[in-house]
Amino acid sequence: MNYLRLLGLSMFISFSIIFFVPSALSEGSMNIIFDEPEYNQGDIVSVTLFADNEQYGKIYEFYVSVEYEGPGLDYVEGLDGTYFSAVGNSASFDFRAARANTMVTVESWAFDEFHNDGGIPVAHEESQVYVSDALIDNSDDGEGLDQSSESVDSPGFELFCFVFSIIVILFFVKKIKDF
Repeated sequence: MNYLRLLGLSMFISFSIIFFVPSALSEGSMNIIFDEPEYNQGDIVSVTLFADNEQYGKIYEFYVSVEYEGPGLDYVEGLDGTYFSAVGNSASFDFRAARANTMVTVESWAFDEFHNDGGIPVAHEESQVYVSDALIDNSDDGEGLDQSSESVDSPGFELFCFVFSIIVILFFVKKIKDF
């Protein structure tokens, strides 16, 4: 599996698009393990990643993306494409479940070398866990915990980023042809 990373101009827009191109991904196997079968809003979710690279043996790092189910992209803050170094072919991370009544999807790729050193993904896994409402506070005022959450859904921005990336690609293809 090879990948291409397209970066937006950081002076104007800060975004990144990564394309993974499948080749021989079935070389290794991978597991995503949650420490609980279900969580409440506000709980700390602990995730352990484990991969077995049958062809090369060692896993160097994991690329992780975590998002809430729903319309548009609603990533868990700080986990919208993060690399974690592997220790003994595994890695762990935690995050606080900020949304309620939704599934959280963890998607990860295991790399046979560090991505900056030419590593390629050798295993891929996706797993989900449910996050329910926060527990009701039985205080004297009779009100429960605030369960409201706002999700910024901006399909206009996503469309702009997509169109902008196509324009950048076409610009570079034209420059290469002119060269």
